[in-house]
Amino acid sequence: VGSEMCIRDRLEKEPFVLQGTLGTLSNNQETGEPLPVNFQLSSADINATLQGVIDDPLRGQGLNINVKANVKEVSKFAEIFSDGVPKLGDLQLDFTLHGDYSAPGADSIDFKLLRGQQASLIASGSVANVINGTGLDLKFDGKSTDPALLSWLLFNKYDLMQALQFKGTLLGDMENISLKAIEASAETANHFKVRLNGDVDSWKTKRKLTSKDAKLKLQFSAPTLDAIPMIDLDYIPNMQAVFGSAMVAFSRREIGVYASRILGGEQNQNQLLLSGDIGRITLEDNSHVTGLALKIDIDLVDLAELNELVNYQIPDIGSLQLHGDLVSQDSKLHLNNTQVDIGLKDGTKLIAKGKASVSISCLLYT
Repeated sequence: VGSEMCIRDRLEKEPFVLQGTLGTLSNNQETGEPLPVNFQLSSADINATLQGVIDDPLRGQGLNINVKANVKEVSKFAEIFSDGVPKLGDLQLDFTLHGDYSAPGADSIDFKLLRGQQASLIASGSVANVINGTGLDLKFDGKSTDPALLSWLLFNKYDLMQALQFKGTLLGDMENISLKAIEASAETANHFKVRLNGDVDSWKTKRKLTSKDAKLKLQFSAPTLDAIPMIDLDYIPNMQAVFGSAMVAFSRREIGVYASRILGGEQNQNQLLLSGDIGRITLEDNSHVTGLALKIDIDLVDLAELNELVNYQIPDIGSLQLHGDLVSQDSKLHLNNTQVDIGLKDGTKLIAKGKASVSISCLLYT
């Protein structure tokens, strides 16, 4: 015989009832039979159950407890910790706790956060130790077409993203997470589109990334250059139809971007082609880039449009073509194998060849 309990109270003004039964410790210690556990929590928005046994509750060993929960509109409870939470949907959760108190694991995890056709997040799998986050093996699949929800996830950057889809598998430990078989896509209100496919190994060590570590393919497109978020066009001529791709790697200290290719512009308009390695970008206060090696081809059909951008009258110059190799070395940017073709409005053409170097103070290149 065990003990029975029934508690009635309120949480955030909502009444709830907690009731259940718990086996006796004396029977467990005398007979060696597992201690039965059976609890139910119910309210207008929450229904949850804990059912199972504990082999040795005094030593904290032999957990085998199934946990189920159904929560209506999770945002009601998220607002306890944060204001302005948009509707997140209803939660369905089912998993089994096993092992010891000191290192409990979770098996058969079935997590669903659903809000009709507008948003969903589904996860399944297991965690070897839920306390320290080791032994992760979780498949996830999510999507949202609600700009209000996505802006909240992006720290209230409104209109930055209109749609998001992602799925993949989370493996490893919290200290060294790997993402496998990633398939993700996003789109902004300005029709800037991004797609990710591949794997990510978040290296914990201080090893330097190389192109061999880049297993995540990044692709993007935009109707115009100014449709790309975080690009400052104050001194850059706008371009039509921008496309790009690159292979990306991650560690705790840096991001590596390799085999990149960026193409912008259309025939008889401003055009841009960048190809090569952007290199390793450190994730530090004094961020810097190493290993930059880009081939550059720029074709500006009429420099007159730069007059307003730079607030300076550029006289008599029509078109400009620039071709060269941009590399970083010795705290400087070097433009090697350079050729500049300038077309004056009177038909004269000027050609310059050579190389140039410049020291960067705000962003260090080596």
